[in-house]
This record gives sequence, structure tokens and C-alpha cells, in this order.
Amino acid sequence: MKTKNYLKEQNILFLLSQNNFIIPEIQREYVWGNNPKVLLNFIENIKSKASDGCLSCGTPTNKSKINIGFLYTYKPDYVTIDNERFLDENLIDGQQRFTTLFLLLFYFSIKEVRKDDFLNLIRYEELLSMAFDYKVRNLTHRFLLELVEKSDTVEQLLNLQGQTWFLNDYKKDPSIKAIIKALEIICSFFVADKTIYFDYILSYVRFWHFKTEATSQGEELYITMNARGEALSKNEETKASIMVKDDQQNEWGKKWENWQDFFWKRKGLHNSNSDSGFNEFLRWVQIIEMTEQNEDINNDDDDENAENVKEIIRLIQADEIELKNQYLTLEILEKYFKALDYIFNEYHADTKTLETIYTIKTDLLPLRLLHPVKKHIEQMECFLLLPAILYCKKLIDAGKPINNQNLFRLIRFLSTYKDDVTIRKTINKQVINALKMVTNLLENSDDIADITLLKRSLVSKSILTNDVDFKLRIFKAFKNRNEIEDLFWKYEDHTVNKGKIGHLIQASYFNQVSILNFEYKRDYTNVSVENFNLEIFKSIAEKFAILFEDNDNISNKIWSLLLLSGYFKKGNYYNVHDLVVCPNSDKEAVIQNKSFLKHLHLLKTNQTLANYIEQTNKTFFDQYKEIEDLKNEDDYIKQIFVYQLALRSINNWNWSKGKNFGIFNRNKDKNFNCFFNHKYQYQHYIQRWQGAEYNFFEHSKMNVTKYLKTNNIF
Repeated sequence: MKTKNYLKEQNILFLLSQNNFIIPEIQREYVWGNNPKVLLNFIENIKSKASDGCLSCGTPTNKSKINIGFLYTYKPDYVTIDNERFLDENLIDGQQRFTTLFLLLFYFSIKEVRKDDFLNLIRYEELLSMAFDYKVRNLTHRFLLELVEKSDTVEQLLNLQGQTWFLNDYKKDPSIKAIIKALEIICSFFVADKTIYFDYILSYVRFWHFKTEATSQGEELYITMNARGEALSKNEETKASIMVKDDQQNEWGKKWENWQDFFWKRKGLHNSNSDSGFNEFLRWVQIIEMTEQNEDINNDDDDENAENVKEIIRLIQADEIELKNQYLTLEILEKYFKALDYIFNEYHADTKTLETIYTIKTDLLPLRLLHPVKKHIEQMECFLLLPAILYCKKLIDAGKPINNQNLFRLIRFLSTYKDDVTIRKTINKQVINALKMVTNLLENSDDIADITLLKRSLVSKSILTNDVDFKLRIFKAFKNRNEIEDLFWKYEDHTVNKGKIGHLIQASYFNQVSILNFEYKRDYTNVSVENFNLEIFKSIAEKFAILFEDNDNISNKIWSLLLLSGYFKKGNYYNVHDLVVCPNSDKEAVIQNKSFLKHLHLLKTNQTLANYIEQTNKTFFDQYKEIEDLKNEDDYIKQIFVYQLALRSINNWNWSKGKNFGIFNRNKDKNFNCFFNHKYQYQHYIQRWQGAEYNFFEHSKMNVTKYLKTNNIF
């Protein structure tokens, strides 16, 4: 396809010789002077391209061009003559870069004694106008005109506020303050640099200039832009390919500028522009729209091979990012931007109200999502953010109010899965499943707890597990929902629970006696919503926290308690030697076991873990009247319990060596040093059976007698 001449790479000299660039009122303030890191990166890039100047004349030794992106403008309504010598163009994208280049040229015109050339270049009319102007902002307009006319030395640039022409009102203008700071940074950066930059900037610093009124051939423009050999940001590509024509250009151009401004204000310190956040926004919208427009996608976690699903997954993984106009029309983008703006403005502001309802963290969608360091947010973050965006978008489309508490409940619901193995394993498909869930939910309700009323075919089985279903039904069944939610969420956040509290919920239905018959039921057939007792659950949960008060893992102390609880079993391996077996050392399996949960019933309210362990140990030793009775103990598990107490007292016991034990009868070995009269040699097994890695007990360090004496036992 033959491309037209409406898009050209143009240097600063050509741009200023053909146009009067005006900063419109809708544009944000000039801010680069307030961000030294961004400004320094920009001018360092120019310096590196120019290289060092000639030792005799100062001319840059490198004449490589530097293209700094797109310059988007539109013709003001009052401009009616197309062949006018100098056309007024409102600058809608590129203000920060162009203003900075203007300041650089002015600085170098003074430093290199080229001020007359600069004044001719910008067509300066005494305190009236010039080719680059903030003329709709009277104060900034006047300041720039006076700056250009009345500043003749670098020293004056460094002391603008001390000049007689400088008005006190200038100190209040954000753009003027940023311009002053920018000039200070520029003067300081180039103070010792003898290279001549004025002509270099005019000739070799270039933009791709796009006049939005110049063409209606969006597709052709898109191709032209991509043929230039320069890397484009995704939002630049999208903007050029979907921008409308005629009377709507200005309207949509202004809206696009507002969107860009949104991401600019939230770009983070590591970004020099808004591209990172804006590009991500376009990716998010396409992921959501592709999911919405593909009604055939089901909630089967394993259904990742269908072509329509694979295409979305590639976009979620950010491996292949091909943005398509069918999903990113201006009308579609506007709807999603309203949702995004709501989340990061109105909803974010309302999290303070949520903090009066809940004690747990309420800010679960941090601003850093809008300026990801690695260009793209993580898939798990997509799982959290994208359904929230769709949720708000659909409610706004329907003209319905957004209940911020219900929005938080949705976000909180999704955040619970951050450590879920199943969700993380299939995270890309789960992003799609979560989006489908929101769509199905909002057909009848805006309350996430109501997904329990949906057909199971409409919600992924990995998202709506029996555990989650039961918890949500409790939320709906009781009037004090806020209190229950807050308590449940508090213990879901416990690092041991990792979002799952089914064991605590089910344990709360049993007492100290019946817990011995407890069996964790994944289908929850052993409990009912109607009989849930918040006070009992609260007691169980608080005791759970006590057991883990000194460690986020299952510590030595807890494994010690489990030795006496019935969790460890005695066995035999092919009649070769006896065993003491730990049935499962997996954390989740342990905390769901009745041997562990019975300690939650045995603990007394307000009892410390240290006191509970002291009481448990005392109860154990109280069964022996004197030390000789203890020495006559022949139970493997009880002997191991005593040994680990003695070794723990000298920091010489490590459960990580193995929680399964092999036992050898050494009664006939008179040289074997052992506290007990029934002498057994023990070894730790990492796994359960012979042949696995093991470690022999260090019996020489097992001074049980010393431990008993030190602790006043017997």
C-alpha cells in the first residue's frame, strides 16, 4: 500500500518553521522540572547521542538523529485557512518533551550567544506571541514571554525569582515553578560542557508529527507508523489506528489525553512517561473483551487447549501481545477507563471507610499496578484486578451504583487464592474463569457471596470449592456478617492457613471429647451452616494463633506436642525393624488432623504457648512416680518424646532431619549408652522406609538425667 505524506519524521527546526504550537487548556501542567530523574534521563540521552564536542569548535562529533516519539496536534476551530503561512496547532501529546526542548534551546542560545537566532526561530513578538505558547493560560503565557525577552545570561536563569520583572503571582503557578526548576537542572548539568548543542537539537532531535485532522485513514496510518523503523508503544499504535475523523477528532483526542494524564500522574519513579501503565490498560481491556466476546469458553480448569482460550492465555502471559482494534474501540476503552478511574479514585478514597468496618488490610489493589516495574503485572495480579475492573464496568454500563463494600468483598474473595496451589498452577485459565464468574454473578447480584446460588456449571470448581461455598453461605446466613467476615479474613491471612480456614470452621463444631472422633470432611457433610457458633469459632481461632505465636511454620514445639497426641503411629517394616511413622508432614494435612485440632480444645483461654507446653510436659512426667519408673518405659514414642526434650534443651534437636524413626533393639549391647533400661537405637528418616536418607540419634548428647535435674522433675 502506498503511504501518504501526512506523517513524517520532522526535526525541531522544521516543526517551528511551519507551526505555532499552543498548549491547550485541557493539557496538564508542565511537571518534568519537579522530577529530576526523568528530566536528567531525557537530557543525558540527548548528550549521549551528540557525544563530545570538537576540541577546537565544540561541534558535536556525532550527528546521529534521536527520535523522541510522537507529537500529536489538532487544529483549533478558529483556524480556517489551510494554506496559512504558520498554522496554529494545539499540542495534545508531547507537551513535556516539547517544553523541555524549548527550554534547552533557550538555555543554549544564551550560553552559545545565539539568542537572536532563537528569537527569530520562535517568531518572537515583544510580549505578545511566539511559536510555542501557553497563551490560554495567561500567567504562564506572560512568564514565558518575559523570560525569553529579559533573560540574557545564565546567571539570570539561575536567579529568576530575583529579577525585577518576576511577579509574586508566578510563584503560585505549577508550570512556572516546574520550568524554573528545570532550568536550574539544565544549567547545572551543562555548566562545564563545552559542546555546542543549539544547532544539534534543531536538526537532529526529531518527532513523528501527527495532525489528527490530516487523515481519516486509520489503518493506513497504523501501517505507516510501524514502517518507520522505531519502536512504538502499544498505546501509540492503538491511538493512531482507531482515532476517529471529522468533528469527533478533537473530542476523542481530548479524552485520550485525559486517559494519558491519568497514567502520567501514577507512573511511578521508575517510568519517564505514562506508556507502561497505558499499554497495560490496553492489554487488560483486550483480555476482558476477548473473554466476554467468547461465549463458548467454559469453566473447566483443564480446557486450555481450545484456540480461543489459548489466544487469551498468550495475552495474559504477555508472551505475545497483539492488540486488535475489534476489542479496543474508543467507545469500549472509554467504558473501561471509567471503571479503572472509579477503582483508583473513588474506591481507593473509600478504603478509609472500609477500615472502620474491618480490621484487616483493605487496600488490596495498590497503585503500583498502574506502573509495573517489569512492564506487565503478574498473572496472579491479573486474577485480582481484571475481574474488579469488569465488575465496575458492568455496573456503570447498567447505570447501577457501585457498593464499595461489595466491591471490596469481591477483591478480598479473589485475594484469598494468592497462595492456592491449584489456582496458581492454572492461573492463566483461572483469570478467564474469574471474569466469567463476574459476568454470571452480575446477572442477578452484585454480592460475591451469591455465587453460591449459581449453577455449579457457571463457576469454576477451583474457585467455588466446598470450603469456599460453606464460608460464603455462613456470610449470608447471619446478620452480623461484617464481624464474621473480618474474623474469617483475619485467619485466612495467617501464613500457616494460606487462605483456608475450613479446619478451624469444622473444629468449632466439636468439643474436647468429640474432637477425638473428628475427621476433616471436604464436602462439609459433618457440619451445617445453621449451627455455626461465632463465639466457639473465635475461641478456636484465637487458640490456633497461640500455637503459632513464635513461628509461622509448624515449629519444634508443635511437633513435640504431636508426639503425644496420637498423630505418630507405630509400625513395622517387613519384620526388619520397628518404626514410628509420621503419616503426613504436609502443613495443610497436619492442621486438618484431629490430633492437632484437639490441642485447640485443650488450650485454655488466655493461656500462653509456653504455659501450655509446660503443663503438657508435667502431665506426661506425672505418670511416673520416680525416675526408675521412667527408665523402665519401653514405649518407642514416649522414649523419643523424652529424648527430643533433652536435646531441644541444648539446641541439638532438628525435626528437619526426619519425622519418621527407625528403631533397633540394642538390649544385649552392653556398650550402648542409653538412659532407658530398654535400650533402643533410633534414627531419623526423611522418608518413611528403609533405604531413605536417615540420621542416627546422637545418644552421647542425650543427657536425660541432666535435663530432669535442671527442670526439677523427680
